[in-house]
Amino acid sequence: MDATKKPAAPEIVSIPYPNGAIYLEYGITGAFSGGWYRNYGETQGLYQWQGEMGYFYRPWFEGGIGFKMNAGEPSDSSQKVRNRFFLIGRFHKAWTRLGGYAGLQLGVDNLNVSLSSLDSGNFRKPFQETNAGLGVEFGLAWKFSRYAGITLGHRFEFSFVGEKDSSGNAVNFRIFPGLAFDLLPLLPSLRENVKAFYFFGELQFGRLILENVSNRRDMAWISGISLAF
Repeated sequence: MDATKKPAAPEIVSIPYPNGAIYLEYGITGAFSGGWYRNYGETQGLYQWQGEMGYFYRPWFEGGIGFKMNAGEPSDSSQKVRNRFFLIGRFHKAWTRLGGYAGLQLGVDNLNVSLSSLDSGNFRKPFQETNAGLGVEFGLAWKFSRYAGITLGHRFEFSFVGEKDSSGNAVNFRIFPGLAFDLLPLLPSLRENVKAFYFFGELQFGRLILENVSNRRDMAWISGISLAF
């Protein structure tokens, strides 16, 4: 045996979660993904980017931050960017290959920046339309093999500012099934510094279930990577 050879770092059991999140007993996790978003009330789709970063204070509690951005060229004459920035708090219960969580999201949403308002010098309007948002989320995951796992998430999003011409609050229900692949067994050189490394894909189905004026459906697909340290 070569005495100069460093021993391999021990493997840390991790479970992939919806939206690229990862379960660990302790550590820092991060995810970034992108894809395509379609509101069935619009004739064209938008690009979608989202990400999050979390820290496990206890094996049963995680806190962090996240964002979601839809941007592109919708069917109206002005280009818009729609963002949601939020704080995350999740309570976890996990076994060797199975895990679940329930949590809250609190932040700001509907920060719509249009090129027309910027050109006219009306910088205050996008911020006047911004308000608080609250999300209640649930997630399940089953890592059925060393290399892959399936995920399923549910989220209720309560937006305290109406969409489009509505003055009422908006409530969205979303469900997002996904599949994640564990890349760390294929990259043993990373194990000294990385606790988990996944590539994931996900479908997202949404429905606006309460608004004074309209009712709509939307869907998106995303893919990305997630890491834990």
